[in-house]
Amino acid sequence: MMEINEELLHGCYAVQTYRTSDPRGVFSKPFSRQGNHRFEQFACAEFFYTTSGRDVVRGMHLQLGTALLDKFVFCMHGSVLDVLVDLREGPTFGQVASLNLTADVPVGIFIPRGVAHGFLSQSEHSMIGYLTSHVHVPALDAGVHWRSIAFDWPVQAPVISSRDEALPPIATFRPILPADTRTV
Repeated sequence: MMEINEELLHGCYAVQTYRTSDPRGVFSKPFSRQGNHRFEQFACAEFFYTTSGRDVVRGMHLQLGTALLDKFVFCMHGSVLDVLVDLREGPTFGQVASLNLTADVPVGIFIPRGVAHGFLSQSEHSMIGYLTSHVHVPALDAGVHWRSIAFDWPVQAPVISSRDEALPPIATFRPILPADTRTV
């Protein structure tokens, strides 16, 4: 059963998930719709994961238009500093939240439509799993430059993709309309 630990941003939740271990190893259930009404309508359309080395920064990403999606992210290996920025129109636009995620602590983050996501890998090898409510549409990828949000990234020599370096600053991002951001 999943239990909400805290609301990080409006509609973004840190979620306690199930994990147990014995001498054989670990059994983990990072996501279940059952038992929490907030997630009963979340239908996973796609699962993917990323691997990263230390000091890799990925973000800040989201999908637009008909590909707006809800995400549930969790750390499968290593540790990351997960960062969120609200890009929905209204008084919460630009608000930022962060949470450390590690493979050893069974916590994930539910991220609603209109909130961009990124992270800093804090271990030599990290793996983040993503459940998404819509299939990824590359033509509808969007985001804002990771350094343009109100967040002090704790990294001296970040490893960044050219795609992420080319994202526009948050100051030029057109907010996502509330009607487009219905969440579960």
